[in-house]
Amino acid sequence: MRQLTGALARLHDLLIAPLASALSARRLLVIPYGSLHLLPFHALWDGRRYLLERYELSTAPSASVAVHVRHRRTGGRYRSLAGLAIQDDTIPAAQEEVRRIVALFPAVHLYLEQEATRAGLWAAARAADVLHLATHGLFRPDNSFFSALKLADGWVDVREIYRLPLAARLVVLSACESGVGQVRGGDEVIGLARGFLAAGARHLVVSLWNVHDASAAGLMENFYRALMASPCPSPAAALRMAQRAAVAEGQHPYYWAPYLVMG
Repeated sequence: MRQLTGALARLHDLLIAPLASALSARRLLVIPYGSLHLLPFHALWDGRRYLLERYELSTAPSASVAVHVRHRRTGGRYRSLAGLAIQDDTIPAAQEEVRRIVALFPAVHLYLEQEATRAGLWAAARAADVLHLATHGLFRPDNSFFSALKLADGWVDVREIYRLPLAARLVVLSACESGVGQVRGGDEVIGLARGFLAAGARHLVVSLWNVHDASAAGLMENFYRALMASPCPSPAAALRMAQRAAVAEGQHPYYWAPYLVMG
């Protein structure tokens, strides 16, 4: 842990400390460059606390995407959830994760086990304010357009996600490496997150590395409890609350730091 916080502190000194005098806002929008797209900025360490303990952070894959997404509707409170989770022995808590959050919403649409198919994803995408996917994610560094999510009847890749009839304002990808992308010309990042942003999502919750199945379920439940509280916080504020709770419990950053909000 000491070695990790040392590395996070060094990155904080390089990236955040030179700007400290200008950071007077409570909320920060981070638009990374190059390999910094893989860095959990909210986990940077100033010697006493993580950056998320000082600021509410969200990210964007590029400045053009940030401007475009922020013109999309916000729509107020989230009232309905469409949850999709596969049956897979390697992620046994996936369906439990979805079942733990459905009680928080007035309207729920579930696509579990054999219903977690391509047809189920298309139906879920248009059914609710929030689309929650608990499944396997695969990033393809050789061709990021082939990055994919696992469904009961196969894999759905970025090219298909672009065409989703997405009504959900918030998409939560509780899947490994769902926030990883390949930086292309003009610093545009292609990956699963970009597919959902192109399909119309206002906000995304994604992960930067392989998630721990059991701890993901607990963090997601805390995230949704915060999201559905009154007054209604932003997704970035709700995720921050869940992550601060994990920090207070003494959890290692490996378990809570992969998650970030885009949009």
